[in-house]
Order: sequence, then C-alpha cells, then structure tokens
Amino acid sequence: LRSYKTEDLPFDVLVKARDLFISIAEDYWTNDIIDKMVIDDDSQEAYCDSILGNYNGKSWEEDRLYCTAYWAGSLISFWTVQDAEKGLVWVDSTPSEVKKIVTYGGNYVARVVMEEDTSLIGCLYSNLYSTVDDYPYRFPANVHEYLNKTQIEPHDTDLA
Repeated sequence: LRSYKTEDLPFDVLVKARDLFISIAEDYWTNDIIDKMVIDDDSQEAYCDSILGNYNGKSWEEDRLYCTAYWAGSLISFWTVQDAEKGLVWVDSTPSEVKKIVTYGGNYVARVVMEEDTSLIGCLYSNLYSTVDDYPYRFPANVHEYLNKTQIEPHDTDLA
C-alpha cells in the first residue's frame, strides 16, 4: 500500500481508503500485535500465542510457532517498502519496538525450527489453501509428506 503514490491510484476513494488503512494499521493494529507478543530481552526472542494456544486461562502453545511467524511477517509486510537499490527497507516512521519484535520473533522461529524435537502438531495451517492445483507456487501446500518422507495423499483429509 505504501508504495502506491497518490497519482498512481485511479480513484480518489482509493487514496482515502489507503490512507485510512495505513492510519488504522499504524495506530491500532501494530499496537495490538505488540501487546500480544511476549518479549524476552535476555534470550532476544519474542513469541505470540493466539487462537489455538490459549484456553481456560492457560497457554497451551499449540500455535506459538505459526502465530509468531505470521505476526512478524505481517509487520514486515506493513512496515517495509521495496527500494530499487537497497531491496526491502524499513519505512522511516517504523517504531523501534516493531523492528525489535521482528528480529526477536525471527530468532524464536529459527531456534524452534532448528530443534530436533520440534513437533509438527500445528501442521494443519499448511492446509489453508484450497488445493495444489489452485496454488502450486505456495509452500508447503505443494509438498505432501512428513519429515520422514512418508507421502500424504493431498485429497485425503483423514489423518488418523
């Protein structure tokens, strides 16, 4: 959104919608994500539990890896722009807390993914796409196997 200049948008209503979305995302959405993240300065990691991970006042951590990667990626998508010479760069007004969460969240995801005993209990998220035929360029939706190379029939929804 930020990369579209006002003169590039064909209708005034699109300019207003873009500006409204940016304002809401800067003032509310970003703060909501920051409030959800658990930040540990000692380990330089941050994570988030979301819809599957919290029940009855207790964190079960089922979706911690997915949600951390999702929210960190969302912050990157919103708070960066593509520069022709430098590549992806932070917007000048990016809060330092956002950069910290993205860095710490990346540290958390990298550590957990590299651990040998990482559970794939949340692998259901890779099934968010309709079929491989609809989105063949999406990963891991185009890979149908467990880590031990056991093949999974992509249209079989009975994983029991």
